[in-house]
Amino acid sequence: MGFSKSWADIVMPAYQDPEIFDLAIWQEVEGVQTLAALALGSPSHARTHLTVKWVERYYGRTYVQGRVLMIVLACAEEYAKLLGSERVLIKDPLAPHKYERYGYRSYRHPYVPHGGNYLAKEL
Repeated sequence: MGFSKSWADIVMPAYQDPEIFDLAIWQEVEGVQTLAALALGSPSHARTHLTVKWVERYYGRTYVQGRVLMIVLACAEEYAKLLGSERVLIKDPLAPHKYERYGYRSYRHPYVPHGGNYLAKEL
């Protein structure tokens, strides 16, 4: 399970954007530092929205199992508020029902051909 690219290949080009949203959740599990989750996104040019483009979690045992998405979304929403954004978008969600329980709904992006595949939460 996971991406066909490494996280380094995904993250490194994004670091050219000073307003990037990047989140790493680390935990010590049984004495070992474990990367529990990673998320990556960016604000729109006008900052009207923050788009979360990648969310991935560790599938082994961690203390935040079942709660990683809640943490990622809370951080994305707070960062979007700091930027003055109106909404958070989730691009190409793999399991839309998991986002819907946190208030995200289907969204038709006005500047993407055919509306794209997004979920959104108004802030």
